[in-house]
Amino acid sequence: FDPNSINIPLDCILPSRKIPLGLLKSRKYRQILASVREVGVIEPLSVVPAESTPGHYLLLDGHIRLVALRELG
Repeated sequence: FDPNSINIPLDCILPSRKIPLGLLKSRKYRQILASVREVGVIEPLSVVPAESTPGHYLLLDGHIRLVALRELG
């Protein structure tokens, strides 16, 4: 575990699981999207380097935040 934050392009983050169907219409997603839009990311995404893809990272925690960040550009 490294407590230091790093900036990673969103295109270099690989989700470790599929996003559930209907997520974009869920109340939870809309709340997270609104929070990220207004305040930014409070809790950073948790990632590890992807062994199979150099320069990319595997997402461990923060899948909904990642979807919101990608939607917001």
